[in-house]
Amino acid sequence: MGVVLGIALMLVLNMKFKVNAMVSLLIAALTIGFLERMGPAELLETIQTGFGSTLGSLAIIVVFGAVIGKLMVDSGAATRLADTLIEKFGVGKVKVAMVIVGLVFGLAMFYEVAFIILAPLIIAVAVEAKVPFLKIAIPAVAATTTAHSLFPPQPGPVALVDAYGADTGMVYIYALIVAIPTVIITGWVLPRFLGYLDRPVPKLMRPDEDIPADQRPSFALSLFVPLIPAIVMISATITKAFISEDSAAYEWVSFIGSLMTATSISPYIMAWAITVLIRLATGQGVVSAMTATGIISAALMDPVTGTITAANPALLVVATAAGSNTFTHVNDASFWLFKGYFDLSVKDTLKTWGLLQLCNSIVGLVVVMGISVFV
Repeated sequence: MGVVLGIALMLVLNMKFKVNAMVSLLIAALTIGFLERMGPAELLETIQTGFGSTLGSLAIIVVFGAVIGKLMVDSGAATRLADTLIEKFGVGKVKVAMVIVGLVFGLAMFYEVAFIILAPLIIAVAVEAKVPFLKIAIPAVAATTTAHSLFPPQPGPVALVDAYGADTGMVYIYALIVAIPTVIITGWVLPRFLGYLDRPVPKLMRPDEDIPADQRPSFALSLFVPLIPAIVMISATITKAFISEDSAAYEWVSFIGSLMTATSISPYIMAWAITVLIRLATGQGVVSAMTATGIISAALMDPVTGTITAANPALLVVATAAGSNTFTHVNDASFWLFKGYFDLSVKDTLKTWGLLQLCNSIVGLVVVMGISVFV
């Protein structure tokens, strides 16, 4: 309860009273500590450790990403990519082009890397096509997020396939069925209900000077340079992707799984809901999916055969993946990437990024339940 009250306090301070995000976060942390009856020394040490570990890794991503993004903008690489896409697809289909790019990036690379490459490209395409950048950002990011969370070889889906003993081919088929309506609804329908998308180009994404076309890097080089952070981030992302079996978190999820064994709720809804709760608490998509897998496996695994027989394993993979792709807030690094790159307030980030994620997750669950009627 203390954590919930702390998060609520932080959001009120930041959105209603316009208190700086870092100050709001510090006040919330102090409040939670006092509610948990921590002593001053213990509270100070906890905050220092938490801020150091969380903001340290996040700072590397944001700062290094900002350098790469600014390099793409100032060198003309982003404009080169934008011009090529508009030339091939035309202004009228530029949103479709960016969705395709987002899907490819989401399939091919880790999420932070994909976002770092995508953000300046979104801005450049929007400027060249003369459309509000958020109208392109929402469908492009939705596509990237959907591809990253649903399809192997991304670490989350691969780990889920292994944990549930699912067939990879069927996972791809179900994930594709889920991804198409998810991206359409999130990318095209949701923005129609958001009336604050016409915003100025973020300062970070504005070039210091206009680079002539003949001095811009080639299309291939423009794509190559942003891939440099991939090697740096891969090791960190893989480390976060797994939870140790002897950890307290694993003991708790195993305990909850043995409550869940006798429930009559749909296993797909159960998988989705548990993953959503863990994602809200931790802010980590892959971690929430893997932790939920321990719960679901314990609840549905046949003790004799050692396999899941009460549900379709491939569909369980997609349901869990959809749950890991749900509404996130200030404890998610991706939240701050979206906010920082697109120069939004916390409130507007919740109303765009947050709703984007929530829409993705709910549509995914609805489609999974529809498929489950026939399989």
